[in-house]
Amino acid sequence: MPVNKGTGSLFRADLKTRNASSSKIATAKEKSAVANKTDRSNARKVKTQNNEVTKQKANVATAHSKETGQSRGKSSQASQSNQSEQSNQAQAKKGRRQQAKIGELKIIPLGGLDGIGKNMTVFEYDEDMIVVDAGLMFPDDDHPGIDLILPDYTYILENAHRLRALIITHGHEDHIGALPYLLKDLDMPNMQILGSKLTLGFIEGKLAEHNIKNPNFRLVVAGESVKIGSFKIDFFSVNHSIPDSFGLFIRTAAGNVLHTGDFKLDQTPIDGVYTDFAAISRFSQEGIDLMLSDSTNATNANFTRSESEVGKTLEQIIATSKQRVIVASFSSHIHRIQQVCDAAIKSGRKIAVTGR
Repeated sequence: MPVNKGTGSLFRADLKTRNASSSKIATAKEKSAVANKTDRSNARKVKTQNNEVTKQKANVATAHSKETGQSRGKSSQASQSNQSEQSNQAQAKKGRRQQAKIGELKIIPLGGLDGIGKNMTVFEYDEDMIVVDAGLMFPDDDHPGIDLILPDYTYILENAHRLRALIITHGHEDHIGALPYLLKDLDMPNMQILGSKLTLGFIEGKLAEHNIKNPNFRLVVAGESVKIGSFKIDFFSVNHSIPDSFGLFIRTAAGNVLHTGDFKLDQTPIDGVYTDFAAISRFSQEGIDLMLSDSTNATNANFTRSESEVGKTLEQIIATSKQRVIVASFSSHIHRIQQVCDAAIKSGRKIAVTGR
């Protein structure tokens, strides 16, 4: 088939033109794509820079916030410290004022600590003074020609204007024996004397021997609370070798004192009166700042037998003895004397009492 060379040339020229045009278009597209990629890259860089700037601003803000918070914290701590210091100063000042108002409680033993006898203790607070017990001591072989030994109560005489009351815990001689001599030296007829019924009975007979008439007795019973000047005193029962014995719980603004009096922890007492442990427990809950305790035979590791056990032994001795039986006892030992009488009657014996 004949070929038209002219037409073929035109076709080739047109093809070249198209190829060139296509190449230009492709180059333009490539350039456009490169430009777009560059623009996107630049946009990312700008965004990254903006983010970094934002972060820096945020960091600056955070740092400023921390500094402000620390400053405020320091200020708050300083304020709290100042408030705490002011509060402590106020409390210390209040404590000093209260301490100035409270004063001191003085406890002065005038006897009873150096042996068995002369029991006498002064309690002094503010302008008020009370005396607990006024006993004597019996002489021994080292005191020839001495009938009685009294405590030195000169301090009471020198401060008699502040004396409000004499309180007697029980009726033994080492607790009441010095009372007539003290009352005569005081020359205060209206001085009140507090004690149980039996104790005041013993004191009344003793004062009559010294011609002291119309004493100012004040009867108290176990469980009673008495206000005397700056003192508030609770009386509670204790078991002892004499009935109607008391312990004392003494309250003052300066502190509380438990004075046990003389006691015996007898679980089978003759008269059925036990030491009031419930009262002591209540006092301990209220608060005991000082305890003054009976310490007779405290160094003995054994315990004292019940008085009821002594009664059984007395019955056996009195019942089996073929001749008379002589029993010596303190006149105030009511329980012992009663048991002697009971044993004598049980064995059909007669009873004769001599002595004081």
